[in-house]
Amino acid sequence: PSFMLNRPTELSQTDAQPSNLTTVNPKSKSQHGIQPLRCPILLDVPVETLTGITSYLDPPSLFALATVNKYLGQHVGDDNTWRRAFVQQFLGIGPESDLDDEKTLLLRRSERSWRNEFISHYTLIRRWERSRNVTIAHVPVHSIISGMRLMPSDTLLTSSIEYGIVGRSVPLTGKVLSGYLDASGTRAGLGVGNPNAEFTPNVSACAMTSDGGTAKIVWGSRVGHLLFMTAPRAMETSRRSAADVRRCNVTDEHEGAVLDVQWIDAQGGWVLSGGADGRVKLWNTKTITCPWSSEKILNSFVPDPCVKVAASTQHGCVAVVLQSGEIHVWIGIEFGTSTPLFNSIKEIVIQCPIRTTTEGYDAQAAHGVTALHVDPTNASPTLLVAYQNDPYFYRIRIDAVTGHVETIAFGDPFFGSTSVVVPFFRSEVEQRTQQSSFVFVGDHIGCISLYAWDVDASHVNGRTGAVNPVRKFEAHKDGSSVSAISWNGLTLITGSARGVTHVWDALTFAHLRSFVTPVPRLRGRAVHPGIDLVERESVRHIIVSQEKDVLFVGVGDRVMAWRAGPVPKNNKTGGVRGRHTSGVLGKKKSSNAKYIGQIEMNETIIESRDLLYDKSDKTRRVYGREKEHRARLDSLGLSEVEAVEYVL
Repeated sequence: PSFMLNRPTELSQTDAQPSNLTTVNPKSKSQHGIQPLRCPILLDVPVETLTGITSYLDPPSLFALATVNKYLGQHVGDDNTWRRAFVQQFLGIGPESDLDDEKTLLLRRSERSWRNEFISHYTLIRRWERSRNVTIAHVPVHSIISGMRLMPSDTLLTSSIEYGIVGRSVPLTGKVLSGYLDASGTRAGLGVGNPNAEFTPNVSACAMTSDGGTAKIVWGSRVGHLLFMTAPRAMETSRRSAADVRRCNVTDEHEGAVLDVQWIDAQGGWVLSGGADGRVKLWNTKTITCPWSSEKILNSFVPDPCVKVAASTQHGCVAVVLQSGEIHVWIGIEFGTSTPLFNSIKEIVIQCPIRTTTEGYDAQAAHGVTALHVDPTNASPTLLVAYQNDPYFYRIRIDAVTGHVETIAFGDPFFGSTSVVVPFFRSEVEQRTQQSSFVFVGDHIGCISLYAWDVDASHVNGRTGAVNPVRKFEAHKDGSSVSAISWNGLTLITGSARGVTHVWDALTFAHLRSFVTPVPRLRGRAVHPGIDLVERESVRHIIVSQEKDVLFVGVGDRVMAWRAGPVPKNNKTGGVRGRHTSGVLGKKKSSNAKYIGQIEMNETIIESRDLLYDKSDKTRRVYGREKEHRARLDSLGLSEVEAVEYVL
């Protein structure tokens, strides 16, 4: 292999031999025309060319190249070598090309050096793709899961609005901790986990957060009051303590059902609620008081219910989307002080941005709000709003000084309406490094679209009047609707309405693995009239641990957990379906590998039998028709030639 890196001789082997050679010297290297070894080619090429060559190597290959000699070791030690290899393999940017803003839109660095970034990304992706760990499913609550919250040590809180409880579990072991955290507070989490005794009726909304091992939960009821629960050591089984449950004052309650609650500042203790009475209320969970409430919003003399609420403490703004589609924004709230000030609040009313002139618009279809978010790092208050049965989502930017409102639509009307819209806003640290925010959108035909969020009006397509997606690919080829999306810089995880979960590389969108639904399907007579199959079988919640190696998926009333385990160093393929045919590696395989090999062998045998059966059945049909035809001719006393002549 070392001769491949050397320059060829200028003369051929025959021409290089001396014509007057009479004696043979065994120590002479040129007696057969072989020239002395010269410097390898990689040492003569320019540094830019060498960087382009090494940009196609993975970390193990780069480490092996560094051991060849000192010069190549210094080249591999340069962080620019790892940077170019990373952007070439994960962003598709060549060595001679500049970093494109469109291609680096998804880039989020978690390490200080490009060397560590490349190694970390490469190692974790291999674990997600090649790990043979199995999934573990359990039922934390006996109804549709309405929310999930990850706690320390990979433990999980799952809420159920139908029962008014929060279950606690260890998903990687499938263990469900006894006792529910219910909204009534009668047992305060010290029960035995009986769903027939530990439940709270008339719960209409729930929001969860945590501070270390302390769980913080706020409940909204159908009669208008709010309950605030604090559960210290919520996930500990050895020394459980009773949760503290406090109810709001009667004078501060909503006059109708609480439709939505959101934690806007867990450390500061601020909660936002919206009710059917057309009011938005801001709550201080430390004092259980309501320091601010909006005026009642009316629609033709009838209260317009507040369906979705959101807020931003950085901009001091509160936003709500009403049932009619109208948007109300209040700006000027000063959260920075110990006691928020509400002296200079300004209310801005924005009409429903849905385009009724869009081709295919159905006025009879439901157009409820599906997403409302506030960009925390934008210079001015900026909202993201999405509606049902609408192919667009909207960015609404408000000038806090003049009150001017700018609305820009994002979407592609040729792919139908959106099913899920998930934004990923940049943090303050990412803003200082000039990284951009982006939005992932799933539709009802199984496609995923990526949109750049921080674009101006010049990027609007003149034909559709909206910003087109930067990238788009088909995630679920069975045509099912995309129901959940999660992105963490390493993987992109999508869930469908049929309960299937796909894992993709976060940068290249290369498929890594798939998970089938953990919920058994109900068909035919097993379907009860009161069962909603869409809610029961759809993926609604996807959470990835902070270490990016554990996956939690909520489908119906079940939670599926999976850990990306380490991949063996000698993970080589060979033989049939990756099995080792012989040798030492085959002898060292564990019992799990043997078991998997037996399963694969049985599948191969079954497939072979099916192929033989299909072939024999086809042969039997063909020769059966021919035999029947000959029997009819024999009964008539004719041959095939005589039968043809008779017909002619």
